[in-house]
Parts: sequence; C-alpha cells; structure tokens
Amino acid sequence: MPNPHGHTGEMTISSQRASMAGGCTIAGVKPSHPNWTNQDSYLMAESVGGLKDMHVYGVLDGHGEVGHLVSGHCKEIMCKSLADANMNLHRAFRAVQSDVSNRNFDAKCSGATCVLCGTKG
Repeated sequence: MPNPHGHTGEMTISSQRASMAGGCTIAGVKPSHPNWTNQDSYLMAESVGGLKDMHVYGVLDGHGEVGHLVSGHCKEIMCKSLADANMNLHRAFRAVQSDVSNRNFDAKCSGATCVLCGTKG
C-alpha cells in the first residue's frame, strides 16, 4: 500500500480461534536515498515446531547496506531455528546468527535487531 511519500509497505492480518494479530511496515523516508528499501520484516507463526498452540510473533529491524536481506532471511528461518532448538531462545538466536554469517550477502556491516514473543495455549 502506498504511503503519502509514495513508498510501498506490507500488511498482514492473521487470526486463529480467539487470537488475532496484525502487522504493518512502511519504508522510512531518507532524503539522501530517494529509492530507499524497506529493511523491516515481521513474522507471525501460529503453529511452531508442530505445536498447534505455539504462536510466535516478531519484528525485525534491518540496518546497514543489506539490512533488508538480513531481516528477511532471519524472518524465514527463525521458526525452524526455534523448533530445532526445542524452543530455547538462546540456542535459536545463535543458530540464526551463525546462518546469517554464512550467507552469500555481506552482513559484516549490516544486520537486524529482532524482538520476539511467543504464546502457548
């Protein structure tokens, strides 16, 4: 959806049983970079690790030249990493960091900050 500055964003609404979640992201305006890429990602997973009642929600704020690639990649592998780590956040985040370090994009000066929460039940 275009914002007043002509940038496109992404919006998702998800609901399952009695829970509802929504997310929206719009690229910021950078006067020195008129074609700035939105580096933010978010995830909403309502069944993690085969557990139908395990819901995970996250916001990833990319930064640096390839921050959009880092945040997008982290979004794609976070739930599998959580499941593989038996829902241990420390191990899952370490696995994601290791995976990002071995990607074909240069993440030495780029990255993503992730805020993650989960619910069970």
